[in-house]
Amino acid sequence: MSGIGISLTCAFRRPGENKIGWPISANAIALTTLGQPDVSEGFAADSRVSAYTATEGRFRRAPEGLVRCAADEERLCFAGDGAFVGQYLQGADTYHSAPWDDPAATHGSGDAAYFAPRSGGSIAYAGAHSEPDIFGGSGGGVVITQTDADGSFHNANNVKVSGVLEGDVLRHEVIVSIETTEAGKVGPRGHGNSNFSFDFDHDAQGNITGFTENWATYRAGYHDMGIINGKRWWYLWADRLADSTGDTQGIGINYSGTTAGQGRKVHVCEAMIRKNPACAPAAVPVCAASKTFTADTLVSTLSNAGYICEGLAMARSQVPGGAIEAPAVPLGVPYEPLETRIGIATGAEAADRTGLLDNPNLHFYARPWEQPASITLHYGPGYIASRWLVADDINDRVGDATIAPVFQARRDLAPVLGKHATSGAYVTGALTLDGCVFLALGDTVSTYWRQTDIRTFGNSTSFLLAAGTALNARGCLVMGETVHTTRARSEAQADESDEQRVYVGEFLPFIENAGSIDLSGSRFERLARMSMEARDRNTAVALNLDDTCYSLMWSDPIYWSRGTFANVQASRRFHGSMTFHPGMSIWQSRKQIEVDTGSGFVPFDASGLTLADLPHGHEAQLVGMWDFDTDTFTAAPDPAKTCRIRYYAPGSGIGTSRPGYEWNAQQVDMGGYSRHQQTGDVYEIDTGTLKARFTFDRGRYSAGNVWNVDTNPALTSTGTHGDNDQVNRFFVTINGMVADDVVMLNHGQGPFHTGTSSLAADGSSITGIVTDRFVAVLADVSNAYRFDHSLLAGSVETLQNSLLVQAYSDYRFEGGDGIAMNIGAAGANNTLQLGANVWSATAHPTGLSDSGGGTTTGTLNRIGLPRAQGFSGYTTPGASDGVLTDLLDPADIHASGQAEPVTDPWTFAFADGAAAKLGFDPNATLALARGNHAAWDDVIAGLAAVYHRKPDHLAEIAPGAAVGSVVATGVAASAFHARYGGNGEGYFALDGGQVTVAKPLTGVDRIFVLRGDNDETIMVDVA
Repeated sequence: MSGIGISLTCAFRRPGENKIGWPISANAIALTTLGQPDVSEGFAADSRVSAYTATEGRFRRAPEGLVRCAADEERLCFAGDGAFVGQYLQGADTYHSAPWDDPAATHGSGDAAYFAPRSGGSIAYAGAHSEPDIFGGSGGGVVITQTDADGSFHNANNVKVSGVLEGDVLRHEVIVSIETTEAGKVGPRGHGNSNFSFDFDHDAQGNITGFTENWATYRAGYHDMGIINGKRWWYLWADRLADSTGDTQGIGINYSGTTAGQGRKVHVCEAMIRKNPACAPAAVPVCAASKTFTADTLVSTLSNAGYICEGLAMARSQVPGGAIEAPAVPLGVPYEPLETRIGIATGAEAADRTGLLDNPNLHFYARPWEQPASITLHYGPGYIASRWLVADDINDRVGDATIAPVFQARRDLAPVLGKHATSGAYVTGALTLDGCVFLALGDTVSTYWRQTDIRTFGNSTSFLLAAGTALNARGCLVMGETVHTTRARSEAQADESDEQRVYVGEFLPFIENAGSIDLSGSRFERLARMSMEARDRNTAVALNLDDTCYSLMWSDPIYWSRGTFANVQASRRFHGSMTFHPGMSIWQSRKQIEVDTGSGFVPFDASGLTLADLPHGHEAQLVGMWDFDTDTFTAAPDPAKTCRIRYYAPGSGIGTSRPGYEWNAQQVDMGGYSRHQQTGDVYEIDTGTLKARFTFDRGRYSAGNVWNVDTNPALTSTGTHGDNDQVNRFFVTINGMVADDVVMLNHGQGPFHTGTSSLAADGSSITGIVTDRFVAVLADVSNAYRFDHSLLAGSVETLQNSLLVQAYSDYRFEGGDGIAMNIGAAGANNTLQLGANVWSATAHPTGLSDSGGGTTTGTLNRIGLPRAQGFSGYTTPGASDGVLTDLLDPADIHASGQAEPVTDPWTFAFADGAAAKLGFDPNATLALARGNHAAWDDVIAGLAAVYHRKPDHLAEIAPGAAVGSVVATGVAASAFHARYGGNGEGYFALDGGQVTVAKPLTGVDRIFVLRGDNDETIMVDVA
């Protein structure tokens, strides 16, 4: 058994993590002496680490400052108070620097540790000054004192890389401390192949505050190294591509931007350059000329495993030769290479892949630079809330982009990617996302219960995955969220369950030009809708939906939004449960909702409450009747008559909204059937802290407050009704589709392939769909298969070797009749061809319903079922081609004589003799459609257990909340989860039971769902 977030003992757990993580057969290699002084052994203390190897000359953090290590000395790091904080681990790379720290070094014009003098600044080398340095003493590094108002620059003429080729990445890095009384600029300088200066802004206290981005030419960043030896130090870096071939490139220091400036001191303790760096920027000095380091390595006997470095935010799929080393990634990891815990993931992987976990620098890795033809980004097991591909500007455009898991042999180690939108204008080729998990969290939507609330194309869409020519998301898991982690959280229903709740989230692949969409093998779970769209209707897009699964979908498993699709592959599809509330109506009333908070009932508008305060999804009981003619209430409680009041806003189609005078409710449960409420019925909800009364009325408001009496509710069928496979009536063309072995077991409509009855020029056109071995058991729906109003004359769909079964529903129409399921065609352009062995078990007298000139040809074999009549009665089926027991076991047949609704689509089966009756085997179709999708079950259960419940803490803060502001208290977690914390960007800190703001939130409008190391969840709504 394996999974994300399931209850298992595993190596990745930290103490108190509540047994949630991944099953790993070997324990993690972790430092156990953190926080202690005088520690002399790090990872080598673990019995599985047989040796530690490192190149002489690496630096580590000591209490007094940064000090050099001997060969193979573990790089143990200590805070200023002497507490052990972890071990530095860095990969192999070559650096070009100088002995800036060494007072014994020479500083002539031919020496490495030399800055060419220029007017505007004086230079004091190591040993020629007494300034506290970063190395724990004084006199190390170079102190440059500004001597005029303009500033200056100094090149280290002898610190160079050679053999530069055009397009090489040249990384310029400096470590400085700034002593000043006014704001200005400082930064690295390049000279030789590419001459430039890159400026970082600092304030009057010498603190770096930012820089002006120029992504078209540079990558750059900075890091506050903190107070070391009494001074604050800053690490600054900038990348630039080489302009030409055959030249050298050197490093320099630049300082400018002041108005007076005299006396500003820039203390430089490192200035170095790398060509095509193998390792990411790191705030660690080298201070040696042309130094090549091998990777810091833990030697072990591990095999058939990979590892995850939580501090370095990196993962690797293999342990070559048992060597655990800092993976070589050129950028995108924390600036301090400090490691405390390395998780071991067992299982053989076919390829050696290195990738990243979420961290504050991930955007450097995820953002294309210099418009490459293609990029491939690998991600390890963890949750990336956003920024997993940053390509949304002309300066970070890319051709083909691939996002792939580091670990590909195990589903439970796939990266979990948060809600995101890409652009086909900036991903101009193919976007490939195979094998990833998608989890929509933190939607800022304020209401989400109507079909119109579901977003189509737009940046607010949970997953708008747009690309120029191809979108591939094969073998993926896509999940939405509950309203608990959105701004629609007040709409959470009292009776919600996994099988009956609103799931927020849309998955919308979009093609900008001609191309293809391939979603084959993916599972869509607990989501509102999966849509497909292409901008250019004049060019066909190839679509592959083979072997897809849709389970616990709230509204529409498949929605054809826009575009032309030709020769579609859509076989072996499994449509499991749907979760929308059927049969909901909006009621408006002449009498306002009344509430009682402890002092008696008052009208809603006098209560001081908002609509969000009213109970959602609670059971209401009949307590009496209201006479609208005499305005009198007569108590007549009947606890057996109940209904659910769900929402307090109008549905689509209501002309006049009257807040406080309207609500959405399901029918009254009459015990064995349900029906609409009657005029004057008064239903009451008692939550224990609040009572609310609802006086039902037949009619609606118009023209403001004008009441129109009617015999019906204001509007029926509100919220959403599920469509398993729905074509937008406009903007879609489908020319050919193969749909073999398709299963639908829920209460959504069957295939609904329809254009517009007006046959407008932009109406949808559908033809050439052939469906073979379609098996459906559908409740609460009239339409099991519809083919209507195609724009193209002579449009044809074919259905053969198929079985459609009507399942029982409590719902009754106004006259007391129940649902009668049918199939058919509408519109003169439409012909539905029935091939051999098409069966329908239905309460409809013929099972067929054609209209408007639509035609159904061929033979429908009908098994007649009773239809509800007069609320509690049933008709007697007429002539029939069989009986339901030919198809279903007795336990799957309702007392009414109709089929039982399918409660567990994963275990449901037809009777053993069904194949002989039907001429094809429906159970074989079930097996083919289910495929291997159940392999995701444990991953789904783990994610849902943590993220689909009400968060443990909720905070609502403004974007202007100051750094240090307390966001949440009473948090039991000791830290954010190392890989699933949701705090990769570092906006928040967790310490001592408090979550605080860690960096400015200026301009942020977003919901963060944070996870503690004990799986506590903290939701922070910044608005």
